[in-house]
Amino acid sequence: RFVMDQYQEGNSILVPSLFSSDRGEQQVFAEIMGRSAPIESYPKLVKLLYDSHALRELRIIGDNIVFEVDNGTDGGSVLLEKYGSHMTDLQVNAELEGIRDGKEDLERLYNKIEKNRNAVQKGLVREAKGPVTNTSLDNCIIGGMEPNDLMIIAATPSTGKTELALQIAVENLRKGMPVAIFSLEMNKQQLFTRMLSHISNTPMVKIKTGEGLTSDDMGHIKAHIELMKQWKLFVDDSQSTKLSEIL
Repeated sequence: RFVMDQYQEGNSILVPSLFSSDRGEQQVFAEIMGRSAPIESYPKLVKLLYDSHALRELRIIGDNIVFEVDNGTDGGSVLLEKYGSHMTDLQVNAELEGIRDGKEDLERLYNKIEKNRNAVQKGLVREAKGPVTNTSLDNCIIGGMEPNDLMIIAATPSTGKTELALQIAVENLRKGMPVAIFSLEMNKQQLFTRMLSHISNTPMVKIKTGEGLTSDDMGHIKAHIELMKQWKLFVDDSQSTKLSEIL
């Protein structure tokens, strides 16, 4: 039914069959077609279908690139931009975790709890995963930030969302941690101006206009500029970045 629905909707599909030379595939599809097929077979089928789909998409992309190169339609940079996102999408989907039950994840959770408990009993300090803001907000996030955390900052316009995000970035950079900023609104100079104002305690209006800056102020600003040069800071201000490209 699924295959027929895809066909009627005009979607291109490539379905492995029982005539496959791979005995493993034959076994999977035989189980699926059986009335009492075990649930464990379905993730295998999904993976096989995706692998076939990915190979077909790669073939199409490759054929298109060869055709355009042979005909001199576009230059290399244009082709990279044109087909790079397609490759990225395929790669992101390929890296997603497959369908599975929670046994292994639950076991890892217990091991993590046990590790933290043992560390507390031995008087060991918990390893910091990363500072947040060095403010009272840190106490609101129990145990600190964890790998793969997604924090969404929502508020009305002009209430400090960008300032808070940059403050989080600065505190991590000060700890020697790498930070990547993908800006869909401000350019690099605007972001750097805000960060410089924050770490040097210099009013942003002075940095922007230069008015009221003494020679001592300039030395103070220069010192913090040199500090920022040492940070592991990466900024993309292309303002057209897709989520898949960020991943």
